[in-house]
Amino acid sequence: MENLHIAGTDQSPEVTFNSNGVFSFTGISTPDHANKFYTPLFEWLKTFGESNPKTVDFELFIDYLNTSSTRILVEMLILVNSFKNKGTNVTLRWKYEEDDDDIFEFGEEMEMVAGVEFDFIAVKVD
Repeated sequence: MENLHIAGTDQSPEVTFNSNGVFSFTGISTPDHANKFYTPLFEWLKTFGESNPKTVDFELFIDYLNTSSTRILVEMLILVNSFKNKGTNVTLRWKYEEDDDDIFEFGEEMEMVAGVEFDFIAVKVD
C-alpha cells in the first residue's frame, strides 16, 4: 500500500497517512467542497484498515476547522478508532499551542463527540 500525502494550502490541511500506521493532520480545513477533499482520505483509511494493522499513531495539530470539516473529521476519528475492534493499537494525539485554550477545548469536544481518547500535547510556539 502506498503512502498518502496531501500538501497543505490556505484552505486545506497537510495530511500524511503512511502505510506503517503513522498519520498526521496539520493546519486548517475550510475547503469549499469538503466531501471532495476528504473522500480519498476515507478510501485510503478503509483500505488500510482491511490490512489489519498492528498500530496506528495519529497526530492532529489543528489551527481551525469549519463546520463541514469538523463533522467529517469526527467520522474519520470514529473510523480510525474502530480499528481497535480488530486488535490494532490506536494512539490519537491532539497537539495544540500551549496558550490556545480554544483549540484545547475544541479537542476535548471532538474527543467526546467522536467517542475517542486523545493524548493532549501542549506545544510551545515561539
